[in-house]
Amino acid sequence: MQQHRNMLASICLGCLLVGCGANPTKSEAKLEQPASKPTSITAPASHQPAAVKLETLSHEQLQARLAAARGRVVVLDCWATFCAPCLKEFPRLVELSRKYPADKLQCVSLSFDNQGLDSLDKIAPSVQAFLDQRQAANVLNVLSTDEDSLLYEKLGFAAIPTVFVYDQQGTLVKKFPSPESPKFEYGQVERLVAELLANPVLK
Repeated sequence: MQQHRNMLASICLGCLLVGCGANPTKSEAKLEQPASKPTSITAPASHQPAAVKLETLSHEQLQARLAAARGRVVVLDCWATFCAPCLKEFPRLVELSRKYPADKLQCVSLSFDNQGLDSLDKIAPSVQAFLDQRQAANVLNVLSTDEDSLLYEKLGFAAIPTVFVYDQQGTLVKKFPSPESPKFEYGQVERLVAELLANPVLK
């Protein structure tokens, strides 16, 4: 019995001296974290601008399109890729076309690039490229099948840039530049459009 007690005491003393197990170090006690998975970020699909359409129309066909726009204010901008003042002001037409709903305002760009020196197939690409660059998707873009000299005669003016503004009844309200406003500035067009939209009966 005494021997058994002595053996028990020896075992307990050994436990006190060496411990019942090595205390885990801080690093060992820390649970191993699972490797974090790389976050997959999907880039948003790039916004593709709407396609810009260029139509080839005769003067008569253009007039029919303008008549079909009755009920809306119409801005007809006459321009050409070789006309520096036209190109400078063209972005203002595009901005105007985006400012108001399509059922309130119809913006039309009429290219005078057809000087009778080349076929429309050869002229159209440079006109299309410029319109694409300016993202003129909200504009009715027209390349006239009539040579520019005939088009000047039919529309009754002598030089570009020229802008016609029609009211909701299809009546020509003003042409820019005009005798009273010989210095053309697109702000004049924008102000007139705003007035016509605010007061549809304005003449």
